[in-house]
Amino acid sequence: MRARKIEIIGIQGIPDIQKDMDIGEIIVDASRRMGLELRNGDIIVVSHIIVSKAEGRVVNLVDVE
Repeated sequence: MRARKIEIIGIQGIPDIQKDMDIGEIIVDASRRMGLELRNGDIIVVSHIIVSKAEGRVVNLVDVE
């Protein structure tokens, strides 16, 4: 049986995400700049706020009544 391992790596160099940014491309580019190559079977975890920002689904709490 082949040994399996779990490795957690924080991706550095991701900018503040704005509406309509391609977060997939940003993650791949940032990982390559770190010398990491994503492979089949890799799992990428992205926080909900990053996705919400890219989709433009963020509400300023000052505007909430």
